[in-house]
Amino acid sequence: MGGVSKLSIKTVSGIICTEGIIVNDSIYSCSKAIREQWFHKVLETGNIDVLVYLDSNNPTEVFLPLSTGCYLSCLCITKLDVPEENLQIYFDHIERLKHAYRNRNI
Repeated sequence: MGGVSKLSIKTVSGIICTEGIIVNDSIYSCSKAIREQWFHKVLETGNIDVLVYLDSNNPTEVFLPLSTGCYLSCLCITKLDVPEENLQIYFDHIERLKHAYRNRNI
């Protein structure tokens, strides 16, 4: 029998904030969070406490349970040191682009 490791899944606390999904001092993200702008929305709502599932043998991925009963795979990302005011400028620019796209005359 070869290199099959035993899963060591545990439930851990995390926080959704402007930087991403923070779990054990690591930052995670996923396409759903980006698509639905979770990290921008917490600027208005405040941080959100979450429980995630983590395999301690593979800390590069956590699983966030959804209300549908499914689990969302979130991958570990590298933190960029971007000042908060630059993030706000970026998000404002994205909102202007989305508004212009919605209101274009075709």
